[in-house]
Amino acid sequence: MIEAIATAWARIGVQVAAQNVTLPGLTSDFLAPRTFDVALVHWELAGDPDPYPLWHSTQIQDGQNYAGWDDAAADAAIEQARAITDRAVRREHYVQFQRLFADEAPALLLYHPVYTYGVRDKVHAVQLAPLNSPADRFRNIADWYIVTKRITVGNQGAGN
Repeated sequence: MIEAIATAWARIGVQVAAQNVTLPGLTSDFLAPRTFDVALVHWELAGDPDPYPLWHSTQIQDGQNYAGWDDAAADAAIEQARAITDRAVRREHYVQFQRLFADEAPALLLYHPVYTYGVRDKVHAVQLAPLNSPADRFRNIADWYIVTKRITVGNQGAGN
């Protein structure tokens, strides 16, 4: 991916000196000391989509807010979402955070996987949301069932 980005940026006059580094090296040598202009990094949030570790302003100095994004309204949306257990209300706060993030663009998000799975109508009790990884689709597989009909076939000729 970095080669494609470097080629595209070269077309508009941006010189790219790409370095492949290990994740520990990236973190200790570039991200933590903030000695980078651009970093291509893969992050995955846990099942709870809490962006606090990556985007709350308190995480700028010693946390993972490597972009140094400091926005009071975004902080408030994150804090309010973290304080509520009602999923619908939390979602509203996260949507507000996402709007602010999109407006200010402290980072360019290149990829977010969307997992889509088909299940036959005859399979019941399948719960597919939320999926944070492909393995999550089997989270409640022990509850799945198919309605069947039991047919007993007698032994013909036995005991007659």
